[in-house]
Amino acid sequence: MFTMLTVLACTSAPAIATNSAASDPTLPADDVDFTELSLEDLMGIEVTVATRKAARLDSVPAAVYVLTGDEIRRSGHSSVPEALRMVPGFYVSRWTTHSWDVTSRGFGNGLSLMNQAYLNQLLVMIDGVVVYSPQFAGVWWPIQDVLLEDVDRIEIVRGPGGTLWGTNAVHGVVHIITKHGADTQGLQLSARGSALDRQFSARYGGKLGEDAYYRAWVKGTGYETLAHPAVPEDQDWYVASFGTRLDWKASDKDFSVWARGWVGEFQNRGYDLTTFDPIQVEDDRKGAMFLASMSDPEVGSRWQAWYSSDQQDLPTLADIRVDTFDLEYSRTTELGETHSLNWGVGYRHTSSYFFGDDPFWLDFDPRNHDLDTFRAFAMDTVPLGESDVTLTFGAAIEHNELTEVEFQPTVRATWTPDDEYMFWAAISRAVRTPSLEETSDSFWGNKQFTSESVIAYELGSRWAPAPWMTTDLAVYFNDYDDLHYLDPIDAIYTNDSEGEAYGAELALDFQPFSQWKLRSTYTYHHGTFTVKSTGEQLPTGDYSPKHVFSVRSYYDVTDELEFDLGLYGVEGMGVDFQEAEYIRLDARLGWNFVEGVEAYVGVQGATEPLRSEYDDLDQLRRTAYLGVRATY
Repeated sequence: MFTMLTVLACTSAPAIATNSAASDPTLPADDVDFTELSLEDLMGIEVTVATRKAARLDSVPAAVYVLTGDEIRRSGHSSVPEALRMVPGFYVSRWTTHSWDVTSRGFGNGLSLMNQAYLNQLLVMIDGVVVYSPQFAGVWWPIQDVLLEDVDRIEIVRGPGGTLWGTNAVHGVVHIITKHGADTQGLQLSARGSALDRQFSARYGGKLGEDAYYRAWVKGTGYETLAHPAVPEDQDWYVASFGTRLDWKASDKDFSVWARGWVGEFQNRGYDLTTFDPIQVEDDRKGAMFLASMSDPEVGSRWQAWYSSDQQDLPTLADIRVDTFDLEYSRTTELGETHSLNWGVGYRHTSSYFFGDDPFWLDFDPRNHDLDTFRAFAMDTVPLGESDVTLTFGAAIEHNELTEVEFQPTVRATWTPDDEYMFWAAISRAVRTPSLEETSDSFWGNKQFTSESVIAYELGSRWAPAPWMTTDLAVYFNDYDDLHYLDPIDAIYTNDSEGEAYGAELALDFQPFSQWKLRSTYTYHHGTFTVKSTGEQLPTGDYSPKHVFSVRSYYDVTDELEFDLGLYGVEGMGVDFQEAEYIRLDARLGWNFVEGVEAYVGVQGATEPLRSEYDDLDQLRRTAYLGVRATY
């Protein structure tokens, strides 16, 4: 059955976006309905995540995919990690009510004792603000509870992105880009509910003078526990988030400032370290982010500064706080008629405080840690004579106090023989720097722990054989060294692991007629990992599936009625994770019964009443939901 569905999955999708925001993600978006864009238009959309400047999708030498805000709305997904299920090369599994594994090209289901919810090979940003945790390495998704109605698009590049975006972009970059203030004018109210989750949001946008636009918003999210036979009441959680944004133009320059904050309470599943019985662990979170940027389109430059603070209180276990300040300048310089040089410099200061009540489980040494990081990057694009080949050379250099100097180069080539075909190739190096858990944890940490590294070889092509069909293919081979490994004898983290992985990612789009769009993705991945000192094979490759697919259908029944379907499948997990293989069917019906007012109903996981995405302890229920959204 899965083989048949895999063949069906090969029916739709290259990367897409809704506007050409150039190197500045705060520029206004064209508010275009997703289904109104033809496939030919989508192939010509400009994206920014792969080059840090505006570039046509069909010319980008990287594995890029873009989800528009309107497609996310029609998918029925209610959070960013859920929406990333639609991306080729990505594997998303939900293993508690508030914990998602989101990985690209392998490394699923956590590699350390404390960071299972912080998978560490993916760099995630919100409007350029990095939300990667320096303490546990990775992203904790529940507090990234952005207002989905404000999301213009999510740009994703699979494969190394360290040359342009810095360390920790080993397997890719996810850039969540929110809408310009001009695109969120008026009042919007939204509510959604199901047996699993409840959401409410309110947003108001207005105008100040001729060229200034603002908005303010608030959102509340609450989740019930998953089906868990061991601890049935341990995972309820809520998070309240709020924010404001101001965009304006002065002296032909674009300015943007925004702030967002959150407060949440989470019930975690833990284990008594003496009896290993499951217990409840309370987790209180609060934090804020601030961003200010200035772009000068005339000279192609951008200044950006941001600050973030995240506080976590685990009663009887630990008090944690991380404050980060980041300043960056970037610019695109045209050198003659052929060279296009993109370069930038940046500085980041991170101040971390970690006090653990249980030195066996949670405590850092030192408890206070200040980390300064300096970085610079450059990337030059030049055509190869009079041919259809374009070469790109780039490198980033970074200095931090944990591993000193890190070097991340890339070489890329693009061949465009005609308007229908585009081929690209790349060789890149990327690194993941150590987390404070790996170097400073008083029990498991190792101050000699160094950066993980990968050398990645990639090939790709895009093909538009007809106005109603497009294809996007990428294949890769990754060579890893100095990977994270917990020494079973000394009980400390080491770099005594290495590995190889290879795979393919296929995306196709079909548009049989203007009212109906079909998108599909298929991913194959295989990895093997060994202990360098002994040659022992590790089960790391079993944590990620060999096959992942999705097929999505978006159909406009009438101008007021939408009917959308999503089919998702996972197969080829390791022996210990076969419970996490599944086929999932989602359906949604949306009705715009009054101008500006939409009501919708849907079901997620219609194929079976319970399914597992991690193990047989945490199970997701078949869930029906309904909601309403009103914009005035």
